[in-house]
Amino acid sequence: MPENTALKEWSEIEPQLEIADIILVHGADFLSRAIQRRSESYWNHVALVLQPPHFELGIKGAFIIGAIDSGIEVHRLRKYSEQPDIFTLGVKRFPGLTDDARKNIISFLLNQIDAPYDYTRLFGYLFENALKTCLPRSLFKKVRRSILTSQPDSFVCSTFIQKAFFESVPKKLQTNTFARENLKSLAELDQTTPADFARSTNYEWIHNPHL
Repeated sequence: MPENTALKEWSEIEPQLEIADIILVHGADFLSRAIQRRSESYWNHVALVLQPPHFELGIKGAFIIGAIDSGIEVHRLRKYSEQPDIFTLGVKRFPGLTDDARKNIISFLLNQIDAPYDYTRLFGYLFENALKTCLPRSLFKKVRRSILTSQPDSFVCSTFIQKAFFESVPKKLQTNTFARENLKSLAELDQTTPADFARSTNYEWIHNPHL
């Protein structure tokens, strides 16, 4: 899509954003492409809308929060949207969120600011198939468990968002927030990827559907 067309299209989408909308990001750098290949997905990153545009208050663009290489941070969405030659954006939404649930999500998000990024989990995910091939099954399971539990107070982008939804809705709705299909235990929430959010039918597409 030509750059001017992409910018015009996004300028029509951004004012429609709501708190807790999921922003999916397709990047073109080496790590982004590695995540896309590993997950067999168009997407490699996700963030949440913390504050939509609020023109009457002078807030002209949305703010997002997510786990990036330096940890949990807040940024202007234009960090991605104004570079359509580098990034492509999609939007999904968890249907039926109440105002109370949105407040709970914001509280969860803000309380995690400055939490570190979980590089151990990321690289464990990227090289999981190689580890599975090289290690005996019993040892592989121990290594994998160690990777998933070694940094309990850190996040990758998708586990951050998955936990925000799970922790913020009423208990009767918690399983509806699962992005991964056929979960066998709550521990598997920590294995959620951007691809899971893209493929999940629990979240509805608002803009630019890709798997």
